[in-house]
Amino acid sequence: MPEYLSPGVYIEEFEIGAKPMEGVSTSTAGFLGETERGPTTPCFITGWLQYQRVFGGYFGNDKYLPGSVDGFFKNGGKRCYIGRIVKAGGNPATTASLKLKVNEENALTVEAVGEGAWGTRVAVQLSKGTFSGFKLDVFYWKVSPAELYNPYKETKTQPRPAVVEFFDNVSIEEASPDHFEKTVNGISNLIKVSIKEGDSAELLDALETPSELEYLADGSDGEGAFVLSDYERSAPADDKPGKRKGLTAFKGIEDISIVYAPNAYSIPGLVGSIISHCENLRYRFAILDAEHASSDVAGLDPRSDNPTDYAAFYYPWIKVINPGNRNAAAYASRWVCCRHLRPQ
Repeated sequence: MPEYLSPGVYIEEFEIGAKPMEGVSTSTAGFLGETERGPTTPCFITGWLQYQRVFGGYFGNDKYLPGSVDGFFKNGGKRCYIGRIVKAGGNPATTASLKLKVNEENALTVEAVGEGAWGTRVAVQLSKGTFSGFKLDVFYWKVSPAELYNPYKETKTQPRPAVVEFFDNVSIEEASPDHFEKTVNGISNLIKVSIKEGDSAELLDALETPSELEYLADGSDGEGAFVLSDYERSAPADDKPGKRKGLTAFKGIEDISIVYAPNAYSIPGLVGSIISHCENLRYRFAILDAEHASSDVAGLDPRSDNPTDYAAFYYPWIKVINPGNRNAAAYASRWVCCRHLRPQ
């Protein structure tokens, strides 16, 4: 009840009856697919430039996710989650890593933020901090140079790194505001730092001479073509808080209202899995496109195989220029579909 503290005439408004139902926003999309690099846990993205900082850009004429996300934002999209897909099964993708050494002894472990061979094109140099602690210089090349070089020293050597990061005055003291968990992990789009078994972080106190610039090693894309399980990631080992990926991770993100995986028909069972995901949650909608290079228009009959009220099917694909290769035309999946994902 309002509290009236002085004499006077007051007007108080109140509603009669049930509050009308609010419309459901369709402005937040969930994209599943391959990216150039980046984490494999879903990441919230609000613009094409942010996507490029986190996941890279166009990287192949048969990699359709970047074009889809670019089209989404160019057509008015504002919010989306990106679920990066990597090989999971018997020969899974692995994460590149590097032991930072002081006097030939392990001090810290640096790992790429996500699995894949892209991590082997990340190079790190350790040196003493300007005022305290230590400094990390991090470089990422989209295409590996013939020989690794320090971009600070060799300013004209090509190709130049696509991403450069540096973190100065980093501390190993957990109570410090400059602790690496606060100043590197979650801030860097390329690496994360940890103290693992066998590491002696105290060695960093004796650091005087900068280390050699070194690539992270042992990162791979795995073996074999993508299969349904790479998208679902429903194995018990993947179903852990903070580590969920793929469609399993999307279940826990309530903001997502539309789910889209470019060229989903090329993965046996994926279309049905996405539709079931939307039907089970009951507030999501699936966007499907015809399989790439489909030409038999009369034979397109998606409803016979997947009758549902929770999906839309789009045909045809459109052709756009791939910014990463000006001489090649890439089929960019679903700019038309991305118009469906614009804020309502």
